[in-house]
Amino acid sequence: MIRPTLLLPALALCVAAAPAQQSPPELAPPKLTPPAGFANPDPEIVIGVRPALLRYDTESFAVRPASKVKLTLVNGDEMQHNLLICKPGEGVTQKVGMAALQLGAEATAKHFVPESPDVLFHTRAILPGEQDTIWFTAPAEPGDYGYVCTLPGHMFTMKGVMRVGDVPSEDLGGPLGGLRYRVFEGKWTVLPDFDGLEPADQGELSTGLIDVGVAERRADYGIRFEGALQIASAGKHTFLLNSDDGSRLYVGGRMVTEWDGTHPGGKAREGGIELSAGVHALRVDFFQAGGGQLLEVAVRGPDGTVTPLARTAATKPPEEQVGIPIAVHHQSRVLRVHVEGASSRTIAVGLHGGTNYAFDAERCCVQFGWSGAFLDVGPDRLGRGGQPCKTLGPRFAVGDLGFPLRTFDGKERPVRFAGYRNRPSHVDGTVPEFVFDWGGAEVRQAVWPAAGGIGLTYTFAVAEPGDGVRFLFDPRIVRCTSPDGLIDGGIVTIPAERAKHFTITLTPLQEGDR
Repeated sequence: MIRPTLLLPALALCVAAAPAQQSPPELAPPKLTPPAGFANPDPEIVIGVRPALLRYDTESFAVRPASKVKLTLVNGDEMQHNLLICKPGEGVTQKVGMAALQLGAEATAKHFVPESPDVLFHTRAILPGEQDTIWFTAPAEPGDYGYVCTLPGHMFTMKGVMRVGDVPSEDLGGPLGGLRYRVFEGKWTVLPDFDGLEPADQGELSTGLIDVGVAERRADYGIRFEGALQIASAGKHTFLLNSDDGSRLYVGGRMVTEWDGTHPGGKAREGGIELSAGVHALRVDFFQAGGGQLLEVAVRGPDGTVTPLARTAATKPPEEQVGIPIAVHHQSRVLRVHVEGASSRTIAVGLHGGTNYAFDAERCCVQFGWSGAFLDVGPDRLGRGGQPCKTLGPRFAVGDLGFPLRTFDGKERPVRFAGYRNRPSHVDGTVPEFVFDWGGAEVRQAVWPAAGGIGLTYTFAVAEPGDGVRFLFDPRIVRCTSPDGLIDGGIVTIPAERAKHFTITLTPLQEGDR
């Protein structure tokens, strides 16, 4: 049985489009007792949400064919979420997510659940601090059944797999067998030697997932987790470790990666190790001094699949607990704010469908994009003196080189931002269109999500193109396509007859493409 973590009080103040501020009408009253035949479900699954990351905290679980399943979605995030289990097949969850976007004004009333034969089971769309339980009989046909959140923009990262097949009993829980923990009390600035300390508490975690919540403390404690990790395929395995405060990870008694000391969470530390197929002892040591606390552990196998080994457990200092997430629903959002990692004159734009970007009004260019939810403006509006807003989804590069246009012979002209206007869109009601003075000539640029994947499409209108224009990009970072020009290296040459209105699409290169 996978047990839920304790829900923290709902402290978040949510600012969003009108539909997200209202509790949605229910498709049916939530079931408080199991239906007939489900008094003893096998298994019971609890899936939470990783706060502000647009990720479920459980991204795979296994059930036997035709088994009785109880599934509970626990929303510890600061925005609405749902969970839809779909039929097997490549691209099915994305197809269902796109169908949910087409619901339009009916989306809230239908809990963002489209009427599709690809949807097998689903929860309601639940608000922060809520949970919803569904009971269902697992499919009789073995296979990988994807699940996804279909709130706008969430489908790109908020997904997982329900594996139906001949599953051994020990594999019905989390990835770590025989998982035990020991809690120690003390004040430290680096990890102590737990071997010489007497534990204040200890026990087992039948969930098979590391969870600092079992310490039931907020400060001045340490905890050691020890369990058995089943490795299916031999090869190099990379372990990822992120913590607030210090942590260290061992496999087979060998230290693989660490992040010791008192510090906030950040980019995960990585450590690689060659492992044979079979069972390997895993140990994670962690200590919490004060303020925020976080422990995330995962392993990436030889095939690139990442398996979380911990139930995400993150809390923040009281002064940082309030967030203000800004959502994008059926209209684009435009905010003049300071975004982390962006220039001081940033305009943040959220497009319908889960694509967003940061525009630099000083250099007149797009700096980067991100997928998923839009922005948390809490640090700016609630922080002392204002802090950068946080992007709420994974970023992608657009090969920012500054203002990208040159004359036909390759010369630069001075460029000045002249504001933006709303442009009608067949997808959104409007999208912002930026206006520039480019050496005395007006240039207008609109930005759209790239069709069929992660990236951005630019449309330019140049009032006085002369013999034509050139568009510059970084071919080491992005792939460029254009129906209007000739691409050579990092330059797209647009002839005069097309330069008055042309289109450029930029998509980030993957590691194997570089």
